[in-house]
Amino acid sequence: TERIARVITATESQIGHHYNYDLRTDERQSLRETIRGMVRKLTLRQAYQGLFEWMGEPELFKPAGGKLEYADVFPLIHLKMRLEGISNPRNRVKHLLIDEMQDYTPVQYAVLGRLFACRKTVLGDAAQSVNPYTSSTAEQIRQSLQSAMSVKLTKSYRSSWEIMQFALAISPNPELEAMKRHGEPPRVVECKRPAHMTEHIRGEIEAFNHADHHSLAIIAKTQKQAARLHKSLVDAGAEARLLDAGSVGFSSGVIVCTAHLAKGLEFDRVIVADVSAGNYRTEMDRNLLYVACTRAMHRLTLYSVGDPSAFLPASDQG
Repeated sequence: TERIARVITATESQIGHHYNYDLRTDERQSLRETIRGMVRKLTLRQAYQGLFEWMGEPELFKPAGGKLEYADVFPLIHLKMRLEGISNPRNRVKHLLIDEMQDYTPVQYAVLGRLFACRKTVLGDAAQSVNPYTSSTAEQIRQSLQSAMSVKLTKSYRSSWEIMQFALAISPNPELEAMKRHGEPPRVVECKRPAHMTEHIRGEIEAFNHADHHSLAIIAKTQKQAARLHKSLVDAGAEARLLDAGSVGFSSGVIVCTAHLAKGLEFDRVIVADVSAGNYRTEMDRNLLYVACTRAMHRLTLYSVGDPSAFLPASDQG
């Protein structure tokens, strides 16, 4: 209503300015009724849906009852900000730190930019993008942050030289320099059946329990695969904790998790389960494999059921 009133006032002013004419009372009333009749009263959701209809692609907006897809949430917030402004900007925040920058979409950056007018530090690695629906390429991020100063960090400190060379063979990056800390070369072990892989991993857990290292991660591709592997290991007598979306953290010992949940973490030892050709085959799978391998600081072992993924360095298979 307030916006319509401003439009009416501006229109009356423009008529007077351009035509040097003062509207009569009845003319003003007619103008106001005409403008109000041109305006449809839409909810925010209806306005958002109208954008898809205007683009000729109404089928892209598919709410399930009263729920929206996650991909629609931030565009809807951005539309609300553009139409109604921001009633409570976060002015008290002096500096905003954003990690895992590759996991944010351009519209999410637009929302964050309007919410937080302060300076920002944005960190991430485009090679660690693990969600095709909520991610940005390095170029998209640069376009979203056009006025930002960009600094590339090119030295890896977490993993041994051998582990980083293995990971860089999966996802090449000629600018990345591995720290000259040497250790065991990664191993790729081919198993004939899942039960054989489980038995091998159970043996690795037993060896870890008698070693000086404090953390071992067994990384699967999906949460379903992680849960199934965890059950098999526990049934075989191994002690391990399953990490899921509800987990708040871990201290030490053996955990089973996905590459997605392991992102940002580091472990003394890492076992990547079922790196078979059928399990890791897409470009997003390549990123998941890279993330899984770069969680390891000292020791990395990969197990495949059948032929290993083509993403793995051929010279390290066997």
